[in-house]
Amino acid sequence: MVYVDRPLGTSRRSFGDDPVMRRLGEELRRRTPRATEVARLDAQELVVVIPGRSAGLVDPVAVVNDVTQRLGAEAGLDLHPEEIACCPLVPTTVGGLLGQVRRVPTRLLVGGGTAPTPVVPRGPSADDIDRVLERSEFRLAYQPVLDAAGAVVAIEALLRWESPDGGLLLPGAFLPAVEREGMDVEVGTWVLRRALHDAVVWDADALVGVPVVVNVSAAQLGSPGLLAVLPFVDTVKLDRSVVADLHGSGRATAAALRILAQRAGVRLGATGVETGDQLAALRELGVEYVQGYRFCPPVQVGELAARTAPLGVPASH
Repeated sequence: MVYVDRPLGTSRRSFGDDPVMRRLGEELRRRTPRATEVARLDAQELVVVIPGRSAGLVDPVAVVNDVTQRLGAEAGLDLHPEEIACCPLVPTTVGGLLGQVRRVPTRLLVGGGTAPTPVVPRGPSADDIDRVLERSEFRLAYQPVLDAAGAVVAIEALLRWESPDGGLLLPGAFLPAVEREGMDVEVGTWVLRRALHDAVVWDADALVGVPVVVNVSAAQLGSPGLLAVLPFVDTVKLDRSVVADLHGSGRATAAALRILAQRAGVRLGATGVETGDQLAALRELGVEYVQGYRFCPPVQVGELAARTAPLGVPASH
């Protein structure tokens, strides 16, 4: 398992896409063993899982290094060694994986040898999270949800932390600590209020009437104020880990969830859609709602109108 990062120097990480990293991901899929999985963590970050034992590979980092350098030379992507950081990772949970990549030294370059196993950080304390809320360091990125016709039917709010020290951090770097410290409701309340505030902005723009989708924690589901207005569940969503493995065991998982969804009378959605093959497989499985880098990366609210215009909005909205 290899983590690949394209640092942006002292600038903030963008919510948007990085065409160089998108092309690199495509080439890694094409030039590495067939079972290789390439997943995006963010616009400038990839995780590459290479079946080294079955493919006879002994150094996945060297494989990624070779593909990166050849791609830079052949495709004119202007990739330089100092622009790509890379290191091996150890198998872990999703939260642990994100914790590992946040500890990768920024000066570690592709081909720089084997790095020591990163130490997974404990994460922010309750006081730290209070300060994040007070200083308004949390941010929301937004990603459109599309129906079977390819039109935008909802916008999902995705939480980020713009840390003064670590830059723009994904949820895996801080949500485990939020849950551990019992701050779910406080952070969740901030997300709800901010998402509703931002929805007014796009409602006055080109996305009139398109609803906002917000993720809630188990602690929030148990709060009386939210249960009083919570509608019945109407959609089950396939996780990106299932979507990434649709040609393996993920297909059986998706098919089983489709049957359960049909019996429960709810719809089926999927996140993390990156390729045409994945989209075709999901359509074949009867998935009704999709989202992912295939259509649009998570972006700031001010970018939504421009990024979703080519996708279209249903006339009913």
